[in-house]
Amino acid sequence: MKAFLVVLRFLGVRHFRTRRLRTALTVAGIAAGVALVFSISVINGTLISSARSSVRELAGAAELEVASADTTGLPERDVQEVASIDGVDDVVPVLRVTTKLTGASTERRVLVLGVTPSFSRLFPGRAESVDVQGSAGGGQGLVLSRPLADQLGSSIGDLVAAETPKGPAALNVTGTVSGGAVSLLNGGDVGVMFLPAAQQTFAR
Repeated sequence: MKAFLVVLRFLGVRHFRTRRLRTALTVAGIAAGVALVFSISVINGTLISSARSSVRELAGAAELEVASADTTGLPERDVQEVASIDGVDDVVPVLRVTTKLTGASTERRVLVLGVTPSFSRLFPGRAESVDVQGSAGGGQGLVLSRPLADQLGSSIGDLVAAETPKGPAALNVTGTVSGGAVSLLNGGDVGVMFLPAAQQTFAR
C-alpha cells in the first residue's frame, strides 16, 4: 500500500510538471465533484429532517394499522410485541369486517367494528360528543349508527340479519350511536360490537 502511494505521488508530480494546467483542472474537477456530492447529501438530510419535523408539528401523532395478511387476524399475543416497539405510545385492538346487514326496510353494506373500551383513545376529544342510546347488550349486542338504523328501519330491540362466514346470523340491535367520530367511519354506515362477540360472530 505504501509503495502504491509512492508511485501515485510520483506520477502526480510528474504530470503536474509536464501538464500543469490539465493537472490543476483535473484536481479542481475532482474536488468540485466531491464537494457537490457532499453538499447534496447534507441538503437531503436537512430536507428530510425538516419534513419530518413539519409533519409532526402539523399532524401530531400518527395512527398506524398493523394487520394480518389473511382474514384470520393477528394473534392477541402480538399486541404486546407491537406495544414494545420504540415510538409506539398506545395499542388498541380492533376487528374490522365489511358485511351486509338486512333490516326491516332495506339492506346495506356495513362496516362492523369489534372493539374494546380502549377504542375511544383513537379519537381524542371526540368521544365526549358521542350520543349513545341503549347499551351493548351485555357485550353480545350490536350498536348501530343512528342514520344507519333509520335506513335499515331497525330500532333498539329489533333483529338484523348479518352475512358471516358461518352463514346468516341474527344480531340484536341493543343501541344506537351518533355524533363524534361516527360519521367519519365508512360514511356513517357502521355498527359496533364488543371484540369477543365480533370474533365469535365473524369467525375471527
